[in-house]
Amino acid sequence: MEKMKKISILTACVFISMACLIMAFTAGCSAGGSASDGGAAEDEEAPDFTAELMGGGKFTLSEHNDDVLLINFWATWCGYCVEEMPELDKLNKDNIEGLEIILVDCGEPAKVVNDFIKDSGYTFSVAYDEDGSIESKYPSSGIPYTVIVKDGKIMKTFVGMPQDPYNTYKKAVEELL
Repeated sequence: MEKMKKISILTACVFISMACLIMAFTAGCSAGGSASDGGAAEDEEAPDFTAELMGGGKFTLSEHNDDVLLINFWATWCGYCVEEMPELDKLNKDNIEGLEIILVDCGEPAKVVNDFIKDSGYTFSVAYDEDGSIESKYPSSGIPYTVIVKDGKIMKTFVGMPQDPYNTYKKAVEELL
């Protein structure tokens, strides 16, 4: 009987520990939402940043003032982030003139990001933010977090994954082009 109690207590501890880990890893993910949920304010100056890109090179926001920028903050462990990626890739493959799409990975090692993107075959630009310095300039209550920038200003924000990511983002971008 004593052995059964120890096994039950051990099982409960493992279960609680796993539940805590799952909650910690998914706390940043959310579905739906807007800037009022804790994101950067629309019509504000977009904080400049420079990031290393997967495959080499750098991306500097201020060098793209002539483009409409769709910046998506994400992570490989975020289910909603991964779920909306095919929609972002589809939008990228539309080759809309004047649109630049860049995905900024939030705090993961470059190797994890590289392996995920290569295995998935996505074509959009991916920037590394291993130390969280870019993400800290664009505070949000969760990821995925998408910011649309034009002329250096934040024009539209989305916290979480919209109901129909492709059409939602495409419409928001086309209104700015």
